[in-house]
Amino acid sequence: MTAGLHITKVVAGYGRIRVIDGMTLPAVPPGTVVGLLGANGSGKSTLLKTVAGLLSGRGDLRLDAHDLLRLPAAARARLIGYLPQTLMRPSSLLVYEALLSALRATSPELTRTQAETRIADVLEAMGIADLGMRALGALSGGQRQMVGLAQVLVRRPRLLLLDEPTSALDLRWQISVLDLVRKETRERGATALIAIHDINLALRFCDRIAILGDGLLASGPPRDVLTPDVLSRAFGVAARIETCSQGRLIVLTDGVSTPLGKTVGETP
Repeated sequence: MTAGLHITKVVAGYGRIRVIDGMTLPAVPPGTVVGLLGANGSGKSTLLKTVAGLLSGRGDLRLDAHDLLRLPAAARARLIGYLPQTLMRPSSLLVYEALLSALRATSPELTRTQAETRIADVLEAMGIADLGMRALGALSGGQRQMVGLAQVLVRRPRLLLLDEPTSALDLRWQISVLDLVRKETRERGATALIAIHDINLALRFCDRIAILGDGLLASGPPRDVLTPDVLSRAFGVAARIETCSQGRLIVLTDGVSTPLGKTVGETP
């Protein structure tokens, strides 16, 4: 088994409702950021929760040489950093304390000095060093989302599972966060799966795209898989892929096209 993330014939859901039915993604090598795109209910969050061990699933889930479905919870937590959609709850806990508790849970071997250095480095890299001694209850929703991501990054996991990490952020912080995630992933040889709704951000920051719908609709480099036909089947919109003045691809939507699952030209 080669290094990286392997998701093969995975089945998962909620009770009797099967959301993912035998999904296989191409192997993801270390240093790669994969964007999960798809309409609401297509299985993006379900896939992330299954890989994180928060939902039971069947199939083959491997990270490097580790069988994730059979790995003890403590060992899995050391390898994987998961950021849910829901924001951190407001509380009297300081941001510094929230990050320190995350480190103590997964890296107890670190000395206090080493832990403090990691925390300071992450807060500085994210541009939120001024929040370190503020209580979570005094932060905005966007700031709490940043702190949640800081809890993931400070642990330096081999696999980052981020469920809409920019949903509460303004445009500046969206770009800053995704740029940092890509940099951290590449520099540490980690792997990142990011569920994201903004297709243009995915085009800019993701090395690969996996588009979910009725199963896996398309997977590969963004330039190859984001086509008008795929966007119509995944989202039911008429869309164009254009090139801006700086050479970047952008997706422009012209409106609703067809019911989900149909291609342009098919009878609804």
